[in-house]
Amino acid sequence: MEGSRREIIKALSNERYRLSKENIPTGDPGNWFLEHQQFIQWRDDADGSLLWVSGNPGCGKSVLAKALIDRGLLRSDSSNATVCYFFFVASSVEDSQATTALKAILQQLFVAKPAVSDLLARYETNRPIYLAELWNLFRNATEDPQAGDIVVVLDALDECEELGRDELIKFLTNFYDHTSRRTLKFLVTSRPSTEMERMLKRLRRSQVMSKIEFGEKGIQQDLDRFIDEKVAEIAIRLKLNYEHKVSLKLVLHSIPNPTFLQLRLVFEAILKSKRYLTGARLDEIIKESSRPIFEQYEQILRSSRDLPLARRLLQILVVSNRRLSLRELYLALYIEDGITSYADPKLKYDSLFPEIIEELCGALVVITDSGVEISHFSVKDFLILKGGFSSNNEMRSSRWGYLNVHSVDLKEAHLILAKSCMTYLFLDCFDKDPLVVDDEELLLTRVHAYTEKNALLDYAASYWPYHFQQAKGEVETGLLTQAIELCSTKRGRFQSWFQVYWLAIDSKTLFPKKLTDLIVASHVGLTAIVSFILNAKDDKARANLIKHRDSHGCTALHMSAANGQEDVVSLLLKYKASTAARDDFENKPLHLAAGHGHPAVVQLLLAEDTDFKSTNKNDQSPKELAIAGRDEAKSDSARERYTSVVQLLKVKEFAELGLAESALPEWTSVDTEFKATITHFLKDSPKKQPRSFYVSDLIKKEGIMDAGVPPELLTCRWVHLPANNVRYLHY
Repeated sequence: MEGSRREIIKALSNERYRLSKENIPTGDPGNWFLEHQQFIQWRDDADGSLLWVSGNPGCGKSVLAKALIDRGLLRSDSSNATVCYFFFVASSVEDSQATTALKAILQQLFVAKPAVSDLLARYETNRPIYLAELWNLFRNATEDPQAGDIVVVLDALDECEELGRDELIKFLTNFYDHTSRRTLKFLVTSRPSTEMERMLKRLRRSQVMSKIEFGEKGIQQDLDRFIDEKVAEIAIRLKLNYEHKVSLKLVLHSIPNPTFLQLRLVFEAILKSKRYLTGARLDEIIKESSRPIFEQYEQILRSSRDLPLARRLLQILVVSNRRLSLRELYLALYIEDGITSYADPKLKYDSLFPEIIEELCGALVVITDSGVEISHFSVKDFLILKGGFSSNNEMRSSRWGYLNVHSVDLKEAHLILAKSCMTYLFLDCFDKDPLVVDDEELLLTRVHAYTEKNALLDYAASYWPYHFQQAKGEVETGLLTQAIELCSTKRGRFQSWFQVYWLAIDSKTLFPKKLTDLIVASHVGLTAIVSFILNAKDDKARANLIKHRDSHGCTALHMSAANGQEDVVSLLLKYKASTAARDDFENKPLHLAAGHGHPAVVQLLLAEDTDFKSTNKNDQSPKELAIAGRDEAKSDSARERYTSVVQLLKVKEFAELGLAESALPEWTSVDTEFKATITHFLKDSPKKQPRSFYVSDLIKKEGIMDAGVPPELLTCRWVHLPANNVRYLHY
């Protein structure tokens, strides 16, 4: 059990949460906060409570949270509390999930308190994936006497995806309302939020929650200290004499109501001035810094050495699906039509690229060991919501001073990155020296070696179809021609990109053989290409192409349904693609759409496929596959998709029985391997309490009759699984 427990603890989180914290600048928590009465009371109180630290973008909330953790300032002198943390990041799909946060916190807790990890015996047999299940595991762990005192830091809770955030706040509220053993404390940071204020109001009323607003008078001491430290650093770097150093310090201390982010912009502008830091230039910098933060972002763009190139770089970063390395960004930024080889001078990496990025975008972009990204959540807000560029790269007037509605037009940005990725995949090397792997055991090694020598291949292969789709009406004829050729399975470049793409969605196998251009275009969701391929054929050839199966027995409809390509599925159905076709595992397209959690596609297929209860080789119906997917979902959004699929299939079943869903009592089913029980929550039950029944009782209908279940439920059909076990009740 010990080895197994260690594996489960390791699997809870990939420890990215450590990197998110390390990417936050190091700073001083400041005496104003450490001496704040609300913080002292929260820290020293024996009973657990929640402290909410609220402040505008750039005021230093994340820097504060990191400093409190790293310096061990969250415990009172008499406490040996375990500190767990998570820093939400809105720009990261994974790091904006509430489930990711709870898994990371659980991992930290179980590592610090091994005795509490006995609870993981339950995890092995009924692995908690839903946020509610993770919370229950966390709550049970914190209530274990061996856990001791626990402090949890949730930074930037406003950057958590909305569904998970709201659910997490409800769990917190209910926990503090009902628990009798409050040894758990939370410190939460966020922007000001009326919605969060409303949801947390009950805790504040019961005095379980307190709140500290950034911008209170005491923070000025920390800002003064920050200014003094940075001036000392700048004086050394710019070789300022004592008189200039004192003068600079006095001027900076006179800035009214600054924020840490604002001061960082000031210091960056000073360093850019180098030896030309005259009194007039310093006055100009200070004047600029007193503007609202969005106006300062505009000024950074206006001072870019090459506005069109800065625009292109920011467009790429705003829509990229993950953080790009310096070399990936370099290739994406500089590749253009006509470049066919790495020998082109424009693709030769410039070691000064980090300095070029700084001259183009300044403080809007940050470079870390793990890559390049937008520097702050507020920058992305500014770029997308407020706008900064017109279509001809000129700044335009707005209430902020220079800009109009959209600085980054998202369709245009996706088009830019799609063109970069696709042009890169048309380099000669991918056709003349393609990636060919015939041995599955060598797959990972060969792909890794190939992508290592071709820096942008991993990103370009994995995401060009996505960016092509998102560009929508912006796509040009030349790009359509390139997309058609990239889907051509007879070309070497297809082998090069599609195996890398396939590995991203299936990390263990070679891609199927006997693929056609139609199957590939259908799988990656290129509706325009699917339409072109189908319209280029006569009726007989088109029908044969639609029926064609790959080496796994999948048709184009199977592949598009499995990948959730709604528009492609709709198009194939118009061309009479068969919903009854089965792959080698006897899955129909409906099985694959349900098993991968694609409700829109399931709805399309249900309109054509009347045999929606049929099972595959493993005796699984589409609904059973969707329920299994829901139970294994790794994010709240995935869980919602699977839940929607289950509901669609249940409604179809109700309709077949001639019953409305509301006619049946509320109930849920829970089963273990052979001692399956079904717990009924019956609104009309005379006993008015939940009851559990063994499957054997239910089969005999005895338990049902005793519970006073309405006669309609007796029309149920029982589905028997192997070993005479009943897993699901179909009604």
